[in-house]
Amino acid sequence: MKKTRIAPTPSGFLHKGNRFNAEWISNWAKLAGASIRLRIDDIDRSRFRNAYLEDIFERLKEWEIEWQEGPRNCQDFFQNHSQHHKLERYRRALGLIGGDSYVCSCSRKDIEGADWGKGCPRHCEENNMEFSVGKTALRVRIPGGLEAWTRPDGTPESIDLGMHPMHPVVWTREGLPAYHWVSILDDIDHEISDVWRGADLLESTGIQRQLARLAGLDGFETIRFGHHALITDTEGRKLSKSVLSGNQ
Repeated sequence: MKKTRIAPTPSGFLHKGNRFNAEWISNWAKLAGASIRLRIDDIDRSRFRNAYLEDIFERLKEWEIEWQEGPRNCQDFFQNHSQHHKLERYRRALGLIGGDSYVCSCSRKDIEGADWGKGCPRHCEENNMEFSVGKTALRVRIPGGLEAWTRPDGTPESIDLGMHPMHPVVWTREGLPAYHWVSILDDIDHEISDVWRGADLLESTGIQRQLARLAGLDGFETIRFGHHALITDTEGRKLSKSVLSGNQ
């Protein structure tokens, strides 16, 4: 049976863009005969608030979005569905990446405008550093180039990541798994068959497919990804929790 998912992040109140995505997924699932899993991405707790978590359940109820798997309320989420329950799962899976990963001390400022064809700016690949929480992160060299797949509606889609794409982080300097790594493993563990995302995550899909392939995670290769247009503000910018306040 087909299964898709809705994956909000409790880092702010949901907005019109979130509603558009949830309704798109809900409508597609009904037409395709697919079930829906609610996955709440809480691995990064830096901006997490209980009010944001409560808002997810309130808004989905208000928008009449139904799901068949995942948390039913805040208590159920904390007890059974927080991504922090799976930290050991995410950590163990790092061993599948092998020699394509390396410990990196570069900051965001260091990598601005970096030529990844020459490796990371501080040549961390050659330094064989030990991972240290608060000081280093774990990156992976991905091949880049054209990445192509089939959308849930059966049409082709692709992205060219370039000859020298940035080496994505899979384990952060905060000592937590990064978004790409968590998303890959959760989609596999939840047996997701189809994903609809906003067009701003097109590059993320390409990166995640290459990461999964390097780790030999075959279950990810078969997932069909589609990317819909974004809701924008009056100035043409995508709606984002960082620029919005309050419920929209």
